[in-house]
Amino acid sequence: MAVSIPRGIQIIRRKLQKGKGQYVVYRVRVSRKDFHADELFDKLEDAEAFLANTKSGIGRKIINEMKTEEGRETARKMAIINDFNLGHYIDLYITDYVKGREQNTYLQKRNVANIEAFYGLIKRTLVPYPDPLFN
Repeated sequence: MAVSIPRGIQIIRRKLQKGKGQYVVYRVRVSRKDFHADELFDKLEDAEAFLANTKSGIGRKIINEMKTEEGRETARKMAIINDFNLGHYIDLYITDYVKGREQNTYLQKRNVANIEAFYGLIKRTLVPYPDPLFN
């Protein structure tokens, strides 16, 4: 027996990346003068609840608050990521302490190049960050 899908909800069938098979997601797209939403849901019940919330003024207000809260959380994460990282401080160390050394002889030049290469390798090394904030 086919399930009746309300107006405003669209079924999207997607293929699995590996292997055979597909899965279904439900898309709710609402476009009004004062409110726009385009959301995907795994369950039809969630999509119907979201659609019902978009039809009332209080529901739209709640949805907008949730979106601004998510936006603030994303902005906070990006601020943490874009703060000065180890590479910035390594560059400062190299310019202050390594480049200021004497480089008269071949051995001194080689020593400075070796230190720069060492710190460059440290800067390029990827370290996994286990904080659940970034998952």
